[in-house]
Amino acid sequence: MIGVLSVLLVAAVMIGIAVSCFMLLALMPAAAIFSVVLGWLAGAFAVSSALALATSASCVNTGAFNLNFARRSRRTLLFLAVSSILPTGIAVLILAAGGGSAGEFPPAAAVCLVLLLFPFAISVIDMVVGRHLLDLNRVGAGPYGAPQR
Repeated sequence: MIGVLSVLLVAAVMIGIAVSCFMLLALMPAAAIFSVVLGWLAGAFAVSSALALATSASCVNTGAFNLNFARRSRRTLLFLAVSSILPTGIAVLILAAGGGSAGEFPPAAAVCLVLLLFPFAISVIDMVVGRHLLDLNRVGAGPYGAPQR
């Protein structure tokens, strides 16, 4: 459920990033274009993370806990959360530097800065939920049934 909600939220955030950054094209064209590209790259990582979370629940829903699939899903969620740091950080730095060099910081830049942080936050939330859902130590407790090796 959280994976599906994350996909919808990231889609809305990606549209918001495009709209708010394209409003800045007249003031700082290079910073706006780079922020959109890098924001959408971070959004792609967040969508991948949400889809990985949504599909990883299948190893729990079947009644048997697939250990190999759970390990692979946990590593994938961690990789996607860490991978979204770089484009988010670069986009925020470029936009902040572009706003500082223009002499004024427009409200659309502030909105875009906030929206650029959402894909990273969603990836981290998906990772935390996935690591809790796919906890390898809970296999022995028996809520999932017999583990598959």
